Amino acid sequence: MKIARKLILGVVTTGFVAATLAATTYAWYKLNNAAFTEDFTFNSSTTDGFLVSIDGKKFQHKLSTVDMVKAMLVGKDPSKYVFDEKANVVDIKNGNKILDNAGLAEAYLKLIKLEPVTSQNGVTITNLSKTVVNEVNETSSKYVYFNLYFKTFGETAEEKKTYNLYLDGMGYDDGHYSAPRTRVWSDESTTVDLTENMTTYTQTYQKGEKISVYTSNASRFSIQDLGYTRVVEEEIVDEEDPEKITIVTRNTTTNPNGPAKLYELSDDREYDLGSFATDYDSTTDTSTRTQEEKNELDKLYNSNYNAMYTYYNNIKTEDKLDNKLPHFDTDLPQTIRSLTKITESGGIINSEEVFATVTSGEITKVAFRFWIEGWDGDCFDGLPGYLDEEGKEQEVNPINVQLLFNSIKVD
Repeated sequence: MKIARKLILGVVTTGFVAATLAATTYAWYKLNNAAFTEDFTFNSSTTDGFLVSIDGKKFQHKLSTVDMVKAMLVGKDPSKYVFDEKANVVDIKNGNKILDNAGLAEAYLKLIKLEPVTSQNGVTITNLSKTVVNEVNETSSKYVYFNLYFKTFGETAEEKKTYNLYLDGMGYDDGHYSAPRTRVWSDESTTVDLTENMTTYTQTYQKGEKISVYTSNASRFSIQDLGYTRVVEEEIVDEEDPEKITIVTRNTTTNPNGPAKLYELSDDREYDLGSFATDYDSTTDTSTRTQEEKNELDKLYNSNYNAMYTYYNNIKTEDKLDNKLPHFDTDLPQTIRSLTKITESGGIINSEEVFATVTSGEITKVAFRFWIEGWDGDCFDGLPGYLDEEGKEQEVNPINVQLLFNSIKVD
């Protein structure tokens, strides 16, 4: 059965500005300024289903702005930042200093950035180096990594309550999505001056033409179920004093990590520049796909129609990207592009794409990763900035993230 009541888990509206990056080593990205995560909105739909935590100990109904910054810092560098018993962030390399809100903001400013990388499975994130494609770990500033923990309201396994968790997309209201809904978006765009003609799936753009590109359209995120922890309480009786009983709590992980689900949920914009450049070409596709399906794949994955790929190959005639193209059949990332489905009658139903399960007496740990996909057609030169209302180039392209968690009770 579906759960109805909604719990707002907080809105992050930070005012942080990312610092300018040093020169990168990417094959086709010039000196650029990183994007950063600006807004996080977490919503949960439930009646008596689940609570959420950033440290696996302090569970609550709401996640605040500060909570999310804490989670990102600890996820980014757990060798430097850890949680104390009250879920404060402690800088263990700076005299075990507890970071106040100003300290959290300063650390976030320095550490949380996004640079163009790529991933085929949502778990292994790799650089796009000219000579070496190497894995990027969580402690880099190239993408955001953090964990959240879920548990049921009930504390004991005897209550036998299990919920499947999934991201929810809201229905339409007079032809428009009603808020809130799960999405990734950006309010600022990068203005690109084309130095050569450029072909995309929808049209050809002329040399000298200006187009607007949104950072969020090149964004990806993944959710990975890292397993649940069974909380076991054991009574230990003192042999010398039988009336003295000590309660010991043990946490035991009881299932392996699951695969990650990849999401590509950016808002539709004016330009359709291609989703992910691969070696796919519908004219050589001998599969049983319909022509309509082949056309859609051409639109999303054919390098000939991918703006970043064609733009770069037009201006870098001696350093083309052909030998770096991912193979469609083996390396194509399987992204979830929509959380809503339209019925034959025109109604909207929410996707029940389960990413984790939470059961009474257990704590489910879930990993979140957010990055800018360098092979995306909207990732122009690493998105070096955007023009504000006065025509001045700004140094960052903030990305806004809104996640709506929902649950289905397992009978």
